[in-house]
Amino acid sequence: MPTYRIEHIHHETSDVASTAHFYQHMLGATPEHDPMVDENGVTWSRLMLAGLMITITDRPASTISSGRNQGLDHLAVGTDDFDGAIADLRAKGVEFWMEPQRPEPGKGIAFIKGPDNSKIELLEY
Repeated sequence: MPTYRIEHIHHETSDVASTAHFYQHMLGATPEHDPMVDENGVTWSRLMLAGLMITITDRPASTISSGRNQGLDHLAVGTDDFDGAIADLRAKGVEFWMEPQRPEPGKGIAFIKGPDNSKIELLEY
């Protein structure tokens, strides 16, 4: 049986710089390289967040048969300091779609609004 690993997530946007800034400023992602433009005029940026590569491009939106909003629902990011992360994100002005909750001791959950109305779940582990 083959083995698998998560390679990257791909965020399509109309503003690569703004989207990359969000992941860097709000969640501490680090750039893998400077943004570059390919031969088709598409800007590419790659960031690392907790071992996960985030690829960001500004290709124009298009319709596809499976629908772009049908698959993955959100990106979940875990933290070992939930209260500290919530305070940091609030200080940076992030918008919460679901306010922080503690369903049981030692567990926390919140959803924040990411670039292009993407959902980012924050979890305490």
